Amino acid sequence: MLAKNKNIILSIFFITLAMLACNLPGGAPATEEPIWTDTVTPTVTATIIASETPSPTTVAEACAPIVTANTVANVRSGPGQAYGIIGSIPQGGTANVAGKNFDGTWWYIEFAGGNGGFAWIAGSVTSAACIPDTLASIAAPPTPIVPTATPTNTGVPTVAPSATATPGFIFLTPIFLFPTATSTPFILFPIFPIPIGP
Repeated sequence: MLAKNKNIILSIFFITLAMLACNLPGGAPATEEPIWTDTVTPTVTATIIASETPSPTTVAEACAPIVTANTVANVRSGPGQAYGIIGSIPQGGTANVAGKNFDGTWWYIEFAGGNGGFAWIAGSVTSAACIPDTLASIAAPPTPIVPTATPTNTGVPTVAPSATATPGFIFLTPIFLFPTATSTPFILFPIFPIPIGP
């Protein structure tokens, strides 16, 4: 039995030795192949979102079209000097503009003394401001009719001299003579030759 145990121990010893011999390094060192591992590096991308702060917007103040008189300016019933003067605007005075004539030389303004509350003022005596491109063109009223002067009859007849007039006589009115209070009155018809002609 001792021999049998001895054989088992020797067998285990040789097997262990064989196993160790396989694991011993040989003449050339074994090269280890590198083990590649994918390393995931998390990338943090910062996205900057610009917050839009409301910038103050410039709101254009609405202005009304006006004219300012550069001098004492006549206001007329139509766009021209043929129309009557219905008032005036003092130097520096202003008026709201409602329109213009077709060639843009007269302004159609709000004026209490005008027809329907409107009248005309010359652009040459005013300065305009805030006039839009869409300002209405207003047709001029009919030009006033100026009466022509008619000759007046003075009652004195005029006698045109005639080149063919011939001398003649003019009879005068009778003359009553009363020489004295006691004498008898008499009538005298004097006839004087008076030439008639040139």
